[in-house]
Amino acid sequence: MKNQTWYYLTSLFVRCLQPNLFVSMANLQLEQMGSEMKIEKLEEKEQEEKQKIFLQTTQKIF
Repeated sequence: MKNQTWYYLTSLFVRCLQPNLFVSMANLQLEQMGSEMKIEKLEEKEQEEKQKIFLQTTQKIF
């Protein structure tokens, strides 16, 4: 009887925990994707700045 109660409580706990675990994993994945996108945007901005500086210096030379 004691083992059945323990099993029932454990399975109930796992069932309650599972969706939350899935949601937290999904949130972590979204955060990671968001930070990767921010990094890509920063790299694009940096590249654009380098191109602007390059164009400005070449215009000054010629």
